[in-house]
Amino acid sequence: MTIHGLWINQALKIKPTTTVPPVTPPNLHEMERVWPNVELSNSNANFWAREFLKHHDTLNQKEYFNKALRLFEKINKNLHVFPNVFPNEKILDDVTYKCAFLNHYLGSINNVFEHPTLVCDNTTNVFKELRVCYDQYDKRKQCKNQGTTCDHNQNIIFLKPL
Repeated sequence: MTIHGLWINQALKIKPTTTVPPVTPPNLHEMERVWPNVELSNSNANFWAREFLKHHDTLNQKEYFNKALRLFEKINKNLHVFPNVFPNEKILDDVTYKCAFLNHYLGSINNVFEHPTLVCDNTTNVFKELRVCYDQYDKRKQCKNQGTTCDHNQNIIFLKPL
């Protein structure tokens, strides 16, 4: 698993032409491992700068990126509770689950992550994201849009990690 984003609040309103400030994450190697840019048109630094500019709220760069790394470790540690659900680097092939299998784990996932949102691609039912919400004190909280966008009438496909 990798970080998709850290949003302290809803996106701050910025103009598309806003100059992106230079970003110097405190632990560059760790950031590249857990929060890589998945947009092929951008470098990691540009991607992180844009995310910081849009979502930092009142945090400075060091606070923002340290919080992202801290929450990633917290979430990743909890994912090990579900070794048979979420693929990891040991998985060699894509994995397909029946919804009944995944639903079996949803109760446990809800207990660990306070009702996260499971997101699948609308057309392929490929698992895309596990959205987990925290308050400003790094305590788990219920996400506003909890539940799933996955189609329960189809198998859910978990792609092998890159």
